[in-house]
Amino acid sequence: VAAAVASVFGFQLTEHGYAGAELLMPVTFVVIVGTVVVYGLTSGLVALRLGLAIPNPQGILFVGATTLVRSLAKSLQNEGIQVLLVDANHRNVREAKLAELPARRGSALEEGVGDSLDLFGLGRVLAVTPNDEVNKLVALHFGHTFGRSETYQLAPDTVPNKGRLQPAGELGGRTLFAEDADYYALSARWGRGRVRVTGLTDQFDFAAFLAEHGERVLPLFVIEPDGSLTVATPDKPLKPAAGAKVVALVDEPPASAADAPRDSSGL
Repeated sequence: VAAAVASVFGFQLTEHGYAGAELLMPVTFVVIVGTVVVYGLTSGLVALRLGLAIPNPQGILFVGATTLVRSLAKSLQNEGIQVLLVDANHRNVREAKLAELPARRGSALEEGVGDSLDLFGLGRVLAVTPNDEVNKLVALHFGHTFGRSETYQLAPDTVPNKGRLQPAGELGGRTLFAEDADYYALSARWGRGRVRVTGLTDQFDFAAFLAEHGERVLPLFVIEPDGSLTVATPDKPLKPAAGAKVVALVDEPPASAADAPRDSSGL
C-alpha cells in the first residue's frame, strides 16, 4: 500500500515540479525493506526476552491417543517433557484427560484444527495412529511447521504389503523407533511388558542396559541430563551417556528387585 501510494503521489508531484519528488519512491522502498529486515532480525530475540518463545523446545505433539500412545506420553510427562495429544476418537481423548494428559479432540488434518493447536513448547511431531495413510499425511502436513528432521511417523504395517515394508521414500517423515516397529508390533510389545524409564550411570551404561534386556527391549527416547530429548530412529543410533534416561518398551518386568532403583517410572 505504501509503495502504491508513493508511486501515485511521486508521479503527480513530479508533474507539478516539486523538487525531490523523484526521490519519494526509492525512499519509500528503503523504508519498507528496512523495517522488514529490522523486525525480521529482532522479532525472535524480543520473543525470547518476553517469554513468548523457547529457543530449543523439547515437547512432543502426538497425533493419536490410543492406550499405547497414552502410556508413552505419560512416561515422558512424568520426566518433565511437555506433551500434547490429538485424536478424533472421543473415548481416547477422554481417557487421556483422565490420565491428566493434555489432549484435543479432532482430526489434525481438518482445516483449522492444526492451526488452532497451541504448539508453544513443542518441538517435534509423532504420527502414531494405527492408520498408515493418516500417519503419512500428518507427517507431510506438520513437516512445514516442525521441519522434516523433527517429523516422525511409525513404520507402515507390513501385513497389507505381504511382508514387504513400504519404501522409505513414500514416508512423509522420518521412521520412528525402528523399521519393523509398526503400530501393531509396538502394541504387541506393550501387551507383553510395559514402558520403563531407566537411568544410566558410569557403572550401568547403555551397552549394559541393552545387554541386560537383549531382544526384549526396544529403546524409544533418551532424556539427557539437561532435559533435551532424542527420539530413536533407525537412521541415527542412540548414544546416551551416563546421567541420561532411556525410555524403552520392555517385554517383561525386571527379573529381580535389584533393578528397581534404576527405574524412575513404569507404566
